Amino acid sequence: MKDYSEDPGSKDTGRSYPVSPDAPMVEPFKDLSLRLKVGEAGLVKSPFGWHVIKRIEKAVEPPPPPPPAPDALDSVDILKREPVTQKAKVKHILLNWKDNNGGGDDPRAKTRDRATLEKLVKETVAKLKKGEKIEPLMKSLSEDPGSAATGEAYPVTPDAGLVEPFKNLSLRLKVGEVGVVKTQFGIHIIQRTE
Repeated sequence: MKDYSEDPGSKDTGRSYPVSPDAPMVEPFKDLSLRLKVGEAGLVKSPFGWHVIKRIEKAVEPPPPPPPAPDALDSVDILKREPVTQKAKVKHILLNWKDNNGGGDDPRAKTRDRATLEKLVKETVAKLKKGEKIEPLMKSLSEDPGSAATGEAYPVTPDAGLVEPFKNLSLRLKVGEVGVVKTQFGIHIIQRTE
């Protein structure tokens, strides 16, 4: 595999693929894989090219990659805690900057550099910690089209359809507490309301 494979998903790791009848794989690959006996090899063509497949006894999975290093703005102390709840309601302010996915869709982020973002995040967190209400800050600052104008709270549970860093921080916040976490969408300033 290391010498000849052109599959970036397994070439360097030697990773095996678990195959079942309902696996999301191209049919020729799946069909041959399910017909091979343990230790047997076969050859099949798919739209991706030719596959030399050998069935092994048990899937060999590489260890999971280490988690990414925390962002400089992340509330690391809060993220290190065990979750304090399995059900929370949070409000958040999403801020982005031009070098993170082009700043997203908000025109303010498309011209904001990282230093300006960091200053804005720290000033906003300080205001919230002094007791300012989050809703006016959401309306004036947040780049989340789903909640900025409405001041809407998001319900958060471990299985909610939200990105993991957002859920991880939200479920570790105490009611009224403010924290910061980075996701692929930008920097979230989160306050737990319930």
